[in-house]
Amino acid sequence: MVIADFVLNASPRVTLKGLNVLILGLDDTAETQRSDTIMLVHINLKSQKLSLLSIPRDTKMKVPGLGETKVNHAYAFGKEKLAKQAISDLLGVPIHNSIVIKLSGVERFINVLGGLDITINKRMNYDDNAGKLHIHFDPGRQHVNGKEALEYLRFRHDEKADIGRIERQQSFVKEVMHKIVYSGQLLKLPFLVKALWDNVETDLSLREMVSMALMIKKGVENSDIQTVTLDGTPMDIKGVSYWEPNVATIEPVLDQWRFNNAGDTPKKQNAIVLPKAVEEETRPDDSLELKVEVLNGYGKDNVANKAAELFQEQGFKVTRIGNAGSLKYDQTVIVDWKGQGTPILMLARKLSIDPSRIIVYDKLDKPIDATIVLGKDWPQIEAKLKSKPVR
Repeated sequence: MVIADFVLNASPRVTLKGLNVLILGLDDTAETQRSDTIMLVHINLKSQKLSLLSIPRDTKMKVPGLGETKVNHAYAFGKEKLAKQAISDLLGVPIHNSIVIKLSGVERFINVLGGLDITINKRMNYDDNAGKLHIHFDPGRQHVNGKEALEYLRFRHDEKADIGRIERQQSFVKEVMHKIVYSGQLLKLPFLVKALWDNVETDLSLREMVSMALMIKKGVENSDIQTVTLDGTPMDIKGVSYWEPNVATIEPVLDQWRFNNAGDTPKKQNAIVLPKAVEEETRPDDSLELKVEVLNGYGKDNVANKAAELFQEQGFKVTRIGNAGSLKYDQTVIVDWKGQGTPILMLARKLSIDPSRIIVYDKLDKPIDATIVLGKDWPQIEAKLKSKPVR
């Protein structure tokens, strides 16, 4: 991660009026129904552009009533209502509607569409006799029917695993949208929606579904579909695979998703320079009143626990300890969730962390004030902190 890519912001972000729709692809071919495909679609009603955020199915998050678990467990235990709530809480964005699509419905949809031309980037071979799944594709551009499209979407047996599958899903969605818009298929739109309708659970009416499809059509005409994926790191916790979301990059990813390079991007501010007089005036208490979480960002065992103990000894309020989504942080970073400015700058100064490594948001509903992500430079910072106590 390149810290210089982050810009210190001091004012609230632009609020866009858009439509956010959660789309869950349900693997109804399995014994247990799972939301194997999770996409959040944003339709920018101002620019009439379309963005798609993919969320890996193993993403670790807090699910109401279940605690920390995989995002696809939310649907398994509480259907789309619980999935919407959990994902909305994680991302801090409203989700207006949801569409749950059974993957078997995708097969019928593609057949009504007349098949689809897709590009296979590398050879795909997988056989699961028990699951009656046999996938065999050669590289190159080729035409697939509904059954073959379903096989293509379900394949995840390569070095990229689920992330590779997400990339294929995003490419597939783009191919479908472009065929509908640019290949004389618009007259089929009501029939295409109806083809999905019998395999869909949604809080939208059939008429609303057609209306949304027309809005998506406009979005495709205005520009290519913007696709992003929730950043994170694969982790193994007690033998269970998780995708740990990167707390420090969630907001930049969401900005890319929401604003879609449409000229509505948040204004970038220059880094705040704290006058020396202000520093002296606010030295005693401001930073010690902050509620902070400490995350291990470079992989050394137990480093977040030890750092938290050191912070608490010196008067800081540590409310949570854990691992960052990435363990490749070269430098320690502070995330200022509420744009508090001066107290966070004082925190950075007291911890000997350069203010240029502060990332600022305006998420006032956050239960914490700041996140400290420990990087590979932490041992040097720790030594300074121990030699010169904050108290």
